[in-house]
Amino acid sequence: MKKFTLRIWWTLFSSMLFIALMGSISEFEANTDRTDEYGKRIARQLDISKSQFDRIWENDTLLALIRAGIFREDVLNALRHNRSMALVEEDGQLRYWSSLAVDSDIQPYFDSSGTGIAHIKRGIHFYEVKTLNNQQIMLLYPLYRTYQVSKNPLLVEGFNRDLNINSQALFGFEPKSGYIQISSNLTPNPIFVHFAEPYANETSWYVYLALLIGLVLFSAFLLQLFDVLESRFGYFKAWVSVSGIIVLIRVLSFVFDYPFFIYSHEFFTTDVYSGSSFIPSIGDLFLDTVLLFLIAFSAFKGVNSHVRGTRTKTLTKREAIGYTGLLVFVSYVFTLVCLGQIHSLIQDSTLNFDVTTILESGGYTLIGLTIAAMFLTAQFLLVNMVVLLSGTYQISNWRLLSFFVVSILVSLPVCYALGWLDWVLQIQSVSYGIAIFITYQLVINQNSFQQSISVLFIVAIFASNLFYRSMHDKERNQRVEIANRVSSPKDPRAESVFLQVESQLEQDRFIIDYFRNSLLLKSQLEKRIKQLYFTGYLSRYDIDIYDYDPYGGHFKERNDYPFQFLDQVYNTKTQSTLSNHFYFINDPTLRYGYMARYEVRGPEGKLGYLFIVLKPKFVQDEKIFTELLAQTDDGKTDMSRYSYAIYQNNYLITQSGSFPYSLNNNFDDLDEVFTIQDNYSHYITKKEGQLMVVVSKERDSWLVPFSVFSFLFLIFTLFSALVFVLNIFFSYMRLASARFGIKRRQWASFSLRFRRMLPFRSYRGLFFSTRIQMVTIGLVLMAMVLTGYFTFEYIRFKYAERQFDRLDSKVKSVLGAIENENHFDQMMYYPDQLSAYLNQLAEYYNTDINFYDLNGTLRASTQMRIFQNGLLLNKIHPSAYAKIETESRSQHFQEERIGQLFFLAAYVPVFDSQHQLLGYLNIPFFSNERELELELSDFLESFINIYVFLFLLAGVVAYIISQRITRPLTYIQRKLSETRLGGVNERLEWRQNDEIGQLVRQYNSMLSKLEESADLLAKGEREGAWKEMAKQIAHEIKNPLTPMKLSVQHLQRAWADRRDNIDDTFRRVTGVLIDQIDSLSLLATEFSSFAKMPTAKKEEFELTSVINSVVELYFNTENLTLTYSSGNEQLTVMADKDQLSRVFNNIVKNAIQSIPDDRAGQISVDINRNGNWAEVCITDNGSGIPEEIASKIFSPSFSTKNSGMGLGLAISKQIIESCEGQIFFETKEGQGTRFTVRVPLLKD
Repeated sequence: MKKFTLRIWWTLFSSMLFIALMGSISEFEANTDRTDEYGKRIARQLDISKSQFDRIWENDTLLALIRAGIFREDVLNALRHNRSMALVEEDGQLRYWSSLAVDSDIQPYFDSSGTGIAHIKRGIHFYEVKTLNNQQIMLLYPLYRTYQVSKNPLLVEGFNRDLNINSQALFGFEPKSGYIQISSNLTPNPIFVHFAEPYANETSWYVYLALLIGLVLFSAFLLQLFDVLESRFGYFKAWVSVSGIIVLIRVLSFVFDYPFFIYSHEFFTTDVYSGSSFIPSIGDLFLDTVLLFLIAFSAFKGVNSHVRGTRTKTLTKREAIGYTGLLVFVSYVFTLVCLGQIHSLIQDSTLNFDVTTILESGGYTLIGLTIAAMFLTAQFLLVNMVVLLSGTYQISNWRLLSFFVVSILVSLPVCYALGWLDWVLQIQSVSYGIAIFITYQLVINQNSFQQSISVLFIVAIFASNLFYRSMHDKERNQRVEIANRVSSPKDPRAESVFLQVESQLEQDRFIIDYFRNSLLLKSQLEKRIKQLYFTGYLSRYDIDIYDYDPYGGHFKERNDYPFQFLDQVYNTKTQSTLSNHFYFINDPTLRYGYMARYEVRGPEGKLGYLFIVLKPKFVQDEKIFTELLAQTDDGKTDMSRYSYAIYQNNYLITQSGSFPYSLNNNFDDLDEVFTIQDNYSHYITKKEGQLMVVVSKERDSWLVPFSVFSFLFLIFTLFSALVFVLNIFFSYMRLASARFGIKRRQWASFSLRFRRMLPFRSYRGLFFSTRIQMVTIGLVLMAMVLTGYFTFEYIRFKYAERQFDRLDSKVKSVLGAIENENHFDQMMYYPDQLSAYLNQLAEYYNTDINFYDLNGTLRASTQMRIFQNGLLLNKIHPSAYAKIETESRSQHFQEERIGQLFFLAAYVPVFDSQHQLLGYLNIPFFSNERELELELSDFLESFINIYVFLFLLAGVVAYIISQRITRPLTYIQRKLSETRLGGVNERLEWRQNDEIGQLVRQYNSMLSKLEESADLLAKGEREGAWKEMAKQIAHEIKNPLTPMKLSVQHLQRAWADRRDNIDDTFRRVTGVLIDQIDSLSLLATEFSSFAKMPTAKKEEFELTSVINSVVELYFNTENLTLTYSSGNEQLTVMADKDQLSRVFNNIVKNAIQSIPDDRAGQISVDINRNGNWAEVCITDNGSGIPEEIASKIFSPSFSTKNSGMGLGLAISKQIIESCEGQIFFETKEGQGTRFTVRVPLLKD
């Protein structure tokens, strides 16, 4: 029995110390104001940047190239290496720039000298300016990034990564409340900073290290505690105790949010998943699932060890039935919880479980799949325990079925009362539990590998059904959300664009000239406004322009609407927006668009009215560049897979997506319905104002459910392999904890044992068929991994190649259109015309265009707001300029980024008809990563489908091949097992002349020689046996003959002497002779009994009654204490009752005779059930059996007594073996012997 040692308590103390240390440090960090530390970091970085600037100033060669305005890649790399940017201004013009991460607001800072802080649109920069001759050279270091566009996920504001400050901040040059001054002599004016998050929102690495060490030590303590409790109270009580401790710790952690820094992580927020108040986050669900899995796994190991007989006492039949019934109930309830929780995980989370877009999923989806795998594995372990117990204790399937029905009947009202009743879930749980139970019973006699594959197959089938149903429900809910969103078609992104467009329209002199000059046509006005202001994101609207005179009459052309109508709509049917001029039209006749009204005035007074009406296009598209200009992070559902349409009074007013909606409503007139039409699934709902919204999605292929099955089968297989490896690892760690200390020699010994116990060593002991199956499936898996990897890389390569080809084609098309435009060189002098023309090309080729002059300055862009908002400097990219201007390349492609948006950019020179260089054309190309992900997802879906099929096929083929290959070996093995010395043995037949044929011939040859040797051996044994038997019989006969001879000689002398007591002598002698003759008769009887045992008359009887009669026979023996113990369980056997009684009589009699005369005899008789055996143990305190003669105890001629032939135990063994039982003994010389007899129980 193990004890609580000091080492165990030291382990607990150490774990608590590290966990407390972790909590204290994290609490200290969380409550420590980092404002002063952050300020010191900024001051220190200013010093570092100044030293980097100095290195550049001191590098004459580098500085000369910068001053010369030479754009070379080595110069740019040198500046990047020094974490600096360089700008050179000469005569008020920017002549050199090494980065675009600044904006035009930097211009005034050239007038200063020395170091300072520049506050521009792109953020806060530390700079140093020096004037050399007539040049102002500025070196900059970006301290803090800012953008004019707020709440955009692609534009993340914050400090430079060098500072390691994870907080947003505000900068100022005057002291304010909450601001701290940055102490540095490098800034002429003091700067003040306010940190939005002065407390640490990141956790130090040593906090995680302390937590990890604490958890490892606490796990070691639990393992040691479990060992001690198991040795004292058994496995079950130890399991309950340790599981209770783990659950209690988890509850306390949940209630008190400890560790605090863990619960502040996104993993433990409701952003990803929120199931209930008890499981508020995916982090809580993950921890709870891990604990449930570990508890179920440890319980399974205990039951498995119990069934194998390696631990705990044997259960009675009643106890086994009770435990099995409890396990059936628990497994059914857990199945309900398991399937319900997986359904909730899919429905109530933002995780993407769609296998058709699985590559878009993040790490949280992998965690979700792990949670599902742990739930299903724990449920399988519970069912496995039921199967093991029911099989071991022969609990009938009818009884298990009754337990199952009772579990269902008990759970139904409880679920109904709690509001958890879901009939689909109930049916799934019942069918799933039954399927797992039947599957495991069918494969229980197979090897573990085949069992695992079979169970994984069934689990994947039911899990795929659950996943597909849950994802189908979730997708429908998403369509409901989309319908609700598009039914209120205000466009926040367009409204943010209006903020700049409206001011530009107010300042456009062309509009005033249009109303003054009668020669200007309305078409010119429309073309200018549309191409100059309503491009980019606003191109998704149809633009209508209406002009009226100062009195509301039509101006140069008749308009579609009278002034009074538009004025009434503007005043009564619009809603305000972010803009002062553009209002949302809440009127279906204008397709719920936007309207702006301008009163055009000149010095002479009112000139007229201008209305601009924007109506959503039926088919919409948008360019990715506009994502950078969005003022909000909509967080909307991905619309790429959906189409939608809005009908007003059964007429189509707007649509989006690929589905061709009818202009007139042809859907069913229902309030809300899901319907199938044209291979699309449509969600139809009615809204106020005679609106009907239709959201459509292409129907899933019939292969999708199979894809879900394939994917989950792969995931569960990988998880099972991981569990197998971790189980081996922790088993060996427990071995180390139990057997070895911490000394170097002991750990070296453990290391040696560990290497000997590695799993691959046990591969040598596997059956040949199992090894064939494992190798075949292993080769398929290896081929799958290699094929998948190289195919993935090939698809990525070809995709990148296609992107370059598409960009090249687009560049050539745009360049060709520009070079074919005869007046393009003249447009260079008219920026508005140039912008309008580029916008026209951009719309036609569906791209964005930037045009730079020979000096690298931006002349026109279809996305001017990118530069106006300071997202980029209005200069050409310096790396591209170095290639096409310095190196004179005809075109150049490079990767660029703005914030978190990465894209491919092409640069080409533009020439006029005289081949004179006009400038440089830049076309950004946004490779659609989603397109690549969908392509890879489609491949992965097909790939997994094929290889899971091949995996299963390989398993079947490997099984068939292994059986065919090993069948001859099995045949040979069976024949070898039937080989008997002295008998007639059948020769093997094999027609093929292969390895097996050679083995068969060798076997047949060996068999012939063996039979010859067996005949000689049998002959020698018979002769030896006859000699030994004759010698034994002669010895046994000679023993009584000697006293008989002496008695007869004594009688002869008495007769010859005519003694007086001749009559007494005669009677005495004749008595001796009769006794010796009886001894000879008994001798003959014993030999006869051994030579020919009577045929056993088997009958069904209760063994305890036989033992009772034997015990009663010897109970009152003098100088003997006989104790008898029997359980209440009935032990029914099929054997010869009289012969068994004779066996036990013989054993008890031998036990009595083995007790020395000077010792008080003690004999105990115990009868109980051991698995499928009735076990009788007879223990005495006799002299025991010496080791040298123990092996002869069941020999027919052996005896430890002075009289008798020693045939009793030999006959007893023959009787026990005739009823397929076992008899064996354990002995300690001088202390006693324990004989054990096992008789098979009669099966139900």
